[in-house]
This record gives sequence, C-alpha cells and structure tokens, in this order.
Amino acid sequence: MSRNIARIVRLGMLSCIFVFAVLMCSSRLYAQQSPEEITGDAALLHNPDPAVRIAAARRLESAGSLKTAEMLRTLLYDADATVRATAADVMGTFVYKGAIADLLELCKDPDADVRIAAVRAVSVFHDPQHFDVMLPLLHDVSPGVRAIAALSASSLGRVRVLEPLRGLLDDKSPVVRAAASRALGQIAQLTNWAASLPPGWLPFLDNPQKSTEGTRTAMLAIFQQVGWEQTREALAKLLPDPDPSVHSAVVLSLAELRDPRARPLLADALKQSDPLQRVELFTAFTYTRVPEMIDLALSQLAIETDLKCLDAEAGFLGAAKEARAIDLIITLLAKKGAIVRPAELLALGQFGDARVIPTLVAYEKDKNYLVRNAVATAFGQIHDPRTLDDLIKMTRDAYYLVRTTSIMALRSYHDLKIVKPMLVLLDDPIYIGYEWAIFAVLQSYTDPAIPASLLKLTDPLNQRCKEDPSLRYSAYRLLCPYEDPPVIEALVAALQDQDVTLRRMVAGQVIMLKNPAFADSYLKALQDSDSTMRLYAIKGLGQLKEQRAIDPLITALHNADADERATVAQALTSITGQTFGVDPDRWQAWRKKGKE
Repeated sequence: MSRNIARIVRLGMLSCIFVFAVLMCSSRLYAQQSPEEITGDAALLHNPDPAVRIAAARRLESAGSLKTAEMLRTLLYDADATVRATAADVMGTFVYKGAIADLLELCKDPDADVRIAAVRAVSVFHDPQHFDVMLPLLHDVSPGVRAIAALSASSLGRVRVLEPLRGLLDDKSPVVRAAASRALGQIAQLTNWAASLPPGWLPFLDNPQKSTEGTRTAMLAIFQQVGWEQTREALAKLLPDPDPSVHSAVVLSLAELRDPRARPLLADALKQSDPLQRVELFTAFTYTRVPEMIDLALSQLAIETDLKCLDAEAGFLGAAKEARAIDLIITLLAKKGAIVRPAELLALGQFGDARVIPTLVAYEKDKNYLVRNAVATAFGQIHDPRTLDDLIKMTRDAYYLVRTTSIMALRSYHDLKIVKPMLVLLDDPIYIGYEWAIFAVLQSYTDPAIPASLLKLTDPLNQRCKEDPSLRYSAYRLLCPYEDPPVIEALVAALQDQDVTLRRMVAGQVIMLKNPAFADSYLKALQDSDSTMRLYAIKGLGQLKEQRAIDPLITALHNADADERATVAQALTSITGQTFGVDPDRWQAWRKKGKE
C-alpha cells in the first residue's frame, strides 16, 4: 500500500498533460517480443503462480497490440488481487476501451490496491460519463483510493467536485490533503486553458459538447466566480501543514489560482525543494510562461543532476518555446542514458525549430520504442518537409504505439505524397484497428486515388465492417466530397440502407453537395420511418427546387408535426416562390388552380 500511496502523491503533483510522458519515459523498458514469445506468455497467464502471471502480463504489455490487450483482459477477474491490479494498470497503459466496463466494476473491488489501479486506468479515458463513478470513491475507507479519486475527478473539471474536494482538505491523511490540494489546482488549470480556446468548444466542463458562444461565456463565468475565493482561503489554511508534500501541493494550487501569496513561496520552493518537488513544480506549470520560472529552469537545467528533474525542466522550457534552451537540451541528450531521452525529444519538438531535426533523425531508429515514439511526435510538431519521408517510414514501425503516433503526426504536413502510403496501410491486414488514424489523415485530402480504397469499406458484407460498423460510417463520410459515378452510386445506396444511423449520417453530408443525383433518393426518403431522414429529404428537395416534390410535400403538410411542417413550408416556398406558410389548404388550393 505504501508504494501505491507514494505513487499517488507523485501522480498528483504532475501536470495532467505532461505526467504521461514523464512516467512513460522513466518506466522500465521492455524488449520487443516475437510471435512465439507472445504465444508463450499468453499461456503463462493461466499459470497457478500469481507472480508468473504478473510477469507474463508485464511482458505482454510490451507487445503493444489490441490483441494482447484482449488476452490480458481475463486477468481483471483473477482470484489474486495483485494480478487484478496489474491487469488494470496495463489496461490503462493500452487505453483499451474494450475493458472500460470491467474497469468501472473493479472500482468497487474489495482490495484497495485494485481500486487504486482501476480508478487510475479509468481516468486515462477522460470520459465525463465516468465522473459519477469517482464521487463515491472520495469517501472510500482507503486514503490511497480517496487520493486517486480526487485527482481523477478533477481531470474532468466538473464544477460540482469543488465542494467535495474542499472537504478533503481536512482529511486526516496527508496523502489525501495533498491530492485534494492538487486536484483543486488542476481544475483551475483546466479553467484557464478553456478560457483560451476558440469560441464554440468547452471540453472538460459540465457541457463537454460543442456549445454556443453564449453558453461558453456563461460556463466560464461560473468557473471564474463559483467557489474560487473560498477555495483560495481553504488552501491557504494548509500552508503551515507540517507535511512537505501537502505544503508543496498547496503552493502549486495557490499559484494556479493566481493567488499573490504563492509567488514568493514558489520561487523559494524551486530553490530549496528536493528533486521530486522540483519535478512537481515545473510540470505543474508546463503550459505557462512565468518569467521567473523560465530563468530558474534555464539555470537549473545547466546544473541539474537528477534525471527526472531534467525531464521536467526540459518539458517546461519546450512548452514555453524558450529558444535559449534548444542547444542546451541537444547537448544534454548526448550525455544522458537512453531511459530518459524521450522527454527531451518531446521538448525539442515543441520548439518547432528546424535546428533540432538532425538530433531527432539520429534517434528515429532507437531500440527504445518510447524514444521512437517521441521522435514521431516531435516530427509532427515541427512538420518540416525534410522529415516527411522519415515519418512515413515510421508508420511501419514494429511497435503499435509508434505506428499510431506516426500516422497521426502526418496530419500536420499537408502534402499529397502522404495519400498513397496511407491507402497502402488501409489495405494492409496488419493495420486493422488503425483505420481511425488513417481516416484522420485522409480527411484533409481530395485525391482521385482515395475513393477506390474507401468503396471497399462501404460493403456491408466486408468482414472488417462486420466487426466494426463504424468503418462504414467513416468511409462514407470521406467519400461525400467526390462526385465519381461509383461514389454517387454508393451514396445513393446508403440513403436507403437498413442502418438508420448510416442513412442519417450520409444524408447530412450529401445535402451540402446540392447534387441533383440525389433527388430520387430524397423523394423516397419522404416516406422514411425516421423523422430525421424525412427532414433531410425535405431540405434537400427544397435546395434542389425539385418540381416533382410539390405534391408530396403538400400532402406531408397534413400529417407532419409542427417542426416538420415549418421545414416543409420553407421547402415549398423555395421550390415555388409562394408564401402560404404551413396552411395545407392554401397550398392545396394554389396547386389545384395551377393545374387547371
């Protein structure tokens, strides 16, 4: 338990954004496994010795595929608590959505270590729907569970967690007090970050979907006013706390809350704190530009002896895009061991400076997959044409994480040279499960070579589509801009597909094309059992000014509900130029007179 509590404190002090990179960079490194080794370890998952099962699970973790994640899923129900905790930890590493339901159930496990691992894994998904699972755990009998639940709940940025977190500031356990302090600071971080987002988006708040600017402004006002002064004062009362971790957490959170009491304490803490606390301080401010901290980070980086502190300081300077640090970090990379290089490579990518390219290229074939993954990420951030060919090659890496990162990094290049390699990957059975990443790249291009590959995924009999129906939706969405006859034929067929979700999605896309080729489909869709499809059909016919639709639309006015009648009236006005509103009798009389 003490090991887990210590880990919780470390997690709590690290920034939500940078913690993953730091922990992954400093974690143990695994050798790549051959298919034979994977098969052998899979068999060992049923060994009667829990230690053997755990060791096999950790080795399979390095195989890095969804197939091995599914193998390990059975261990979530193992009789041994340590095995269950290990399995939960691995699911979090994989970010394996197939295990979400199992992980949520494990949050109620009788063993505290298992609950801690499960909560930590669930928090990786950043799904606001999991927030209600975290709230009861704030009152768990285990201090470790209360601490990790506080941090996990805060990552969702909910207003209603403020009061429960303030209550935990009085907890008997210093671990919980420290975690609650950092959780409050993290919510402040997310709030300040949300305030800088473009209008229309407010992730991590109580409305995680797209919102109007009015809703966004109102939500920010709530976050800026509700409870912050009360939170500042509650935190300030903990400044004299005898526990160093609590004091450090309070200083960080007060600084994030823009409390003037924190500035001198922060500078003092940076000069006097131990290595772990320096990591906490720099990572907590990774995405802020505090001049004093930038100068301190530069001076500290030159003399730092603790490897994790080097990672944190480099990450801070990279996020701040402090150009004075580039040569210093490049020099440090040549001196340090492979186990910690990824953090510095990630930092170099954030500078966006072409000077770092030779250093990145030197590590693109490193034996450590975390190093290669950091290089791919950095290439994407710099998106220099000179690195494009290297990044395309990295999409064929032996490790799944590097492959995924490399594909996603290609989105920032905007070069037609990318299309052909992506289509090759799309047709490669090895890349089943990567379609979402490939689609994310292809959506930026309109190329005549794309439809042929996508059309294969529109076939409902395609085995890949049977296993994952969302592939058809994505393929159709990418096909909509094309007007080739085979594409139009496929889209017309989709508008009559048995899958109502597919029909709606395609109708919503093709209506923007205003293509007469879909007129017959719209006319048929007027009789669709789904009201959304009928509305799309009505709007489409109005856009096309389709004369054949006049009589069916007048008939629809007699049976439609209020919302649908308004849409029908608009379509009829668009087609005929007449303005009889939603009165079907007036439209009928006008139509009869016209026919006479």
